[in-house]
Amino acid sequence: MISALFLAAATLTVGRQEFPTYEFGDPDPTPLGWSRRYPYFAFSGYSDKAVQKKWQTVVLENAKTRVTIMPEIGGKVWGAEDKATGHEYIYFNHVVKFRNIAQRGPWTSGGIELNTGITGHFPGGATPTDWWTRENGDGSVSYFCGGIENVCRTFWQVEVRLGAEDDFFTTRMTRYNLSNLPTSSYQWMNAAYSAEHNAEFVFPGKDYIGHPGDPHRWPIDEGGRNIAFVETNRFCGAKSYHAMNGDNGLFAIWYHDFNFGAYHQTERYDKYGRKIWLWPLSRNGGIWTDLLTDNDGNYTELQSGRLFQQPESSEESTFGYTVLDAGAHEEYVEKWGAVRDRATLDKMATEFTADVSRPLARPAD
Repeated sequence: MISALFLAAATLTVGRQEFPTYEFGDPDPTPLGWSRRYPYFAFSGYSDKAVQKKWQTVVLENAKTRVTIMPEIGGKVWGAEDKATGHEYIYFNHVVKFRNIAQRGPWTSGGIELNTGITGHFPGGATPTDWWTRENGDGSVSYFCGGIENVCRTFWQVEVRLGAEDDFFTTRMTRYNLSNLPTSSYQWMNAAYSAEHNAEFVFPGKDYIGHPGDPHRWPIDEGGRNIAFVETNRFCGAKSYHAMNGDNGLFAIWYHDFNFGAYHQTERYDKYGRKIWLWPLSRNGGIWTDLLTDNDGNYTELQSGRLFQQPESSEESTFGYTVLDAGAHEEYVEKWGAVRDRATLDKMATEFTADVSRPLARPAD
């Protein structure tokens, strides 16, 4: 007799999937001692013609959701699908199209990028990582990847876990400073979502800051525009909104054309950084859509970080930068899921929200 627990268990499939792939070229054999990415070298040369290539994949799946992971491309989560609706709640790029964006050059759009180390796209984001899998006693399945980030000499590990009956998955990031010196506390999970289908950002809060730390109102900006809607951002260039003052650890995106959305949650004090990145809604951004995918359209990144803001220049603002102390360890869990009605999402967006006022101007002294 087959037990009910066995029937409910999530599955884990290790295999290879074929993708049209735009490859990158050979590495520069000479490491540059003056470079901020030292001891990493850079890659150069990017193909404008695709070849069919089989990539190592790990698929975590249950009756409700499917999560695809690419161990050979930085270990990143490549995409996630809500099986009840057939909608992707994490943007799945159906081509592997490397372009010169990251610290070492090659970078791919889509999925969830696992950034750690110095500010910028992770040096190992386009190359194979150490990984392994595990079937857990409670019917869940886990994928692990990790290694040493050599600029900051930190050990990092990410567990992607899917429960037997969950319609969401979790990631657990662990970082440990192996050195006897303080190092960067930079850690951002950059998740991609479609920017189409009448998308609206659901980021609880009343303010946002830009990369220099400059404060602005959210979601109605100084020009009276509701910039929580993607389509309302058809002005100026690319957008970076670090939304603030929402203390419930949630952000989300809602697709009005589908009556469907995707959300992210953390414990309230684990990750205060919540950023929206949006390419220009003009040909300036459309060029990058063409460069990074073939048929999957424009995307936006909703990012979660340890600190309020990404750039190290934030030490010049009220939103201070900090460090990971020598020998220090940190660990935090994040939840990524689909939501199928707006009332549920609105309730999630107001739960545990505190009106926390923070200074918007740097003290004179």
